[in-house]
Amino acid sequence: MSHRVQAKVTAETLIEWSGEVLVVDDNEGIRKMVRFALEDAGYTVLEAPDGVEALNCLRNHTKQLVVLLDLNLPRLDGWGLLSAVSQTPLARRHRYLLVTAEGDTLHPTFARLLY
Repeated sequence: MSHRVQAKVTAETLIEWSGEVLVVDDNEGIRKMVRFALEDAGYTVLEAPDGVEALNCLRNHTKQLVVLLDLNLPRLDGWGLLSAVSQTPLARRHRYLLVTAEGDTLHPTFARLLY
């Protein structure tokens, strides 16, 4: 099984398991497009335009969320958000999927934040 297929299966499983998704992207058009697609599929969707608002949502939301996280964000970027939650219960309460247009591979330092 290729990595892309494996990642897709994992993402689908996580979203089915939670039922609630937080879309974190500074581009309003992308957030809305993802929101509409997920809501059409029956999921509850929350939105955050930056890492600061996303972090507040993660801290205050009592249900487990799947977080679709862009890496390039204002105020607190995706790496900063992952660093902020990495040593807290938020790292285990919620599940994180990185969504980015960046073509580079994930640096090992940041990959460790995801485990």
